[in-house]
Amino acid sequence: MRWAMALIVLVAFAGAVGTILTVLDHNEHMYMAAGVLVAQNKVIYRDFAYLQMPYLPLLYGRLFQWLHIQAYYLLVGKLVSGFFLSLSTLTLFLIARRLLGQLELCLGIVALFLLNTTIVGPAAEASNYIAPLACSLLSFYAFCLSTAPPRLKPLGLLLSGLCLALAIGVKLTYAPLVVAFLLAIGLLPSDRSTLTAALNYRVTHALAPFSAGLILGLLPLLGYLWDWDRFLFNNVGYHDLNTQWRQLTGYAGAMSLAAKLDFARQVFSRPDNLILIASVLLGLGLAFARVPGLGQTAKRLPPASLLALLFLLVAVPSALAPTPSFFQYFALPVSGLFLLLIGAWALPGKDAIWWPGHLLLLMLTLASMAVSGAGLHTVTRLADRGAWSGVSVQRVAASVRQA
Repeated sequence: MRWAMALIVLVAFAGAVGTILTVLDHNEHMYMAAGVLVAQNKVIYRDFAYLQMPYLPLLYGRLFQWLHIQAYYLLVGKLVSGFFLSLSTLTLFLIARRLLGQLELCLGIVALFLLNTTIVGPAAEASNYIAPLACSLLSFYAFCLSTAPPRLKPLGLLLSGLCLALAIGVKLTYAPLVVAFLLAIGLLPSDRSTLTAALNYRVTHALAPFSAGLILGLLPLLGYLWDWDRFLFNNVGYHDLNTQWRQLTGYAGAMSLAAKLDFARQVFSRPDNLILIASVLLGLGLAFARVPGLGQTAKRLPPASLLALLFLLVAVPSALAPTPSFFQYFALPVSGLFLLLIGAWALPGKDAIWWPGHLLLLMLTLASMAVSGAGLHTVTRLADRGAWSGVSVQRVAASVRQA
């Protein structure tokens, strides 16, 4: 069973990497061009427009400088996306391993993650979708490690805040996740005898280090905040104008709240996401079957499970907030579903009955592979460098330059 699950994960990972290397989307042009301009010592917002938070082109630009890259920029961007997808996958596995323990179950969850088109699709772009997702998962993992009994670990919570700040510095829509973490910190269990002592303990050992990490991770933004008008226009003002332009031109996408909710329904009703939701409900059902009453289960709710629920509750409106709504935005709430899946299976009371559930999860994983089979053809294209978009774009660019 273990080796079968590992094989599924390996094939799914190869398919995801193949997708990343072979996809080409117009959305990638802005990010790669911004990285090249940073490598040329241009200043974001001041010397050129960049309509997102600045951390990703800063990363691209430094890589281009340090590695002396003057060609194949898109290929480097694809490799960066592959790195962050790998980091996301590894972090999700470590979270599952920490909370669940059962290796086969953890591998099944990772397989579902790598076969999920709402995750892999946005990750395939050299853009700012997969990097903040990886950072948010790292933040969640650091929170899990730091809030495990018997005591809180301030250093881990500082790292949690730092990783979340990096996610925000790549994509602003991750900022509302701060609310989820702060609520989870406020609800941390405490063995202090009085309410005041418990509150002081949470503030000094959890809230203060988490906030310090958050501030530390956002410090690089200070240089851009001095020119507040430019910063605000590139991150908010342009997008408001773009929405108005789409309204005036009769854009047919998801613009109104009702249309965005219907679009979200379409995303979550995809077969791989339905399998994921079914897995969450299975974990919750098994927990409630063993622990009578919702109240009894809630009292024994681990901090990580609580944060997973809060993460999802914040992520869904964050994905719906931009207008118009696009498929890529839902990578955030779907990653929250994976965290809730782990949190649901980590609820107390399932130790003796995890095996039947795991068999069903395995079947769901295999069904997901069958559903996503159209994308697995990219596995065979990994060996064909000519099919890699980063290589073909460079080839076309060389032809244009020669002409």
